[in-house]
Amino acid sequence: MARPDGAPQGPEPPRPHVPCTSTTARCEFWTWSEDCLRPQCCTEHLVDLAVFTHDLLGRHGILHWIDYGGLLGAVRSGELIPWDGDIDFGCLRSDLDKIVALGPEIAAAGHRLETSDPLVARISFSEVNLQHADIFLWDERDDVLDLHAYPGFDWPGMADRRAFPRRFVDDLETVRLNGQPMPAPSPVHEFLSEYRYGPDYMTPARGVFNYELVPDVSAEEMTPVVRELLEELGRGERRLITLEAAHAGPDTGFGSRWVKAGRPLAVSPAAVDALGAELVNARDRGTPAVEELLRSIARIRQTADEIEHPNATLVVRRLGRRSLRLTRMAAARIRRRDTKHAQP
Repeated sequence: MARPDGAPQGPEPPRPHVPCTSTTARCEFWTWSEDCLRPQCCTEHLVDLAVFTHDLLGRHGILHWIDYGGLLGAVRSGELIPWDGDIDFGCLRSDLDKIVALGPEIAAAGHRLETSDPLVARISFSEVNLQHADIFLWDERDDVLDLHAYPGFDWPGMADRRAFPRRFVDDLETVRLNGQPMPAPSPVHEFLSEYRYGPDYMTPARGVFNYELVPDVSAEEMTPVVRELLEELGRGERRLITLEAAHAGPDTGFGSRWVKAGRPLAVSPAAVDALGAELVNARDRGTPAVEELLRSIARIRQTADEIEHPNATLVVRRLGRRSLRLTRMAAARIRRRDTKHAQP
């Protein structure tokens, strides 16, 4: 479906769609179909948040710039990327106290400020609609801005997107996002190429939600084969998300939720070899990035198949992990009890 201006518009969910508002939860559009395209209501809320955040920080003299997916969409097409679920800004960590002081003004506008994350200050659309603008907090040291991010924050193919020279935000330039002027690092093309998405950043590419699935891929390793495998991994993950939503199961979060659901933690070498024969020429096998991506794709495919066709293996795996958790919980209770009784 397309808007009158020809721009892509997200599909309707598999039920009558009532647009989300400030008094309702945000649309979970990433569960509606494998396209994961954002509906118009969420687009409008994100643009409103971008304008509000830019105006708020600007009026209070706080240095800020649009970043990551929002910046990429502005430069590439002048619009938010159709599958993005938030809008990103950057500012200096030294201005965090000023942002915290704006809490009452943010609340008066109907929005919500959260500062519990040491990496990001977040302005949500409302108390119940968690569509949001993230303000990343950058430390300044020796003319370099540094983001002490968690492992896996680097985009595949990038050397590092957790630090960049301060000069890029000394004299900001203006880009337009959905018709609205926004401050951007300058020169913006050098910034996007060297410190964000690589020299081919103008070519659209879908990402992967769970970075646990993605190996560390340097710019030198970003071959056409690796790029194709990343796209296949993204397609598989989006299919898995919609399957889990349709079956009312847990989401694709890894860690404890993945384990509790009985999802496979590994796949057999034979399954990886079969997938490699399907997707990759023999001469391209063997590099760490290719092999890890093949394992991740095989893992996703096995999980999707088990959701569509539950089998005894899944049941046994799930029961085994539940028994293990219960055993560990019981052992922990015994240790706590023994420790308590041993105290004088």
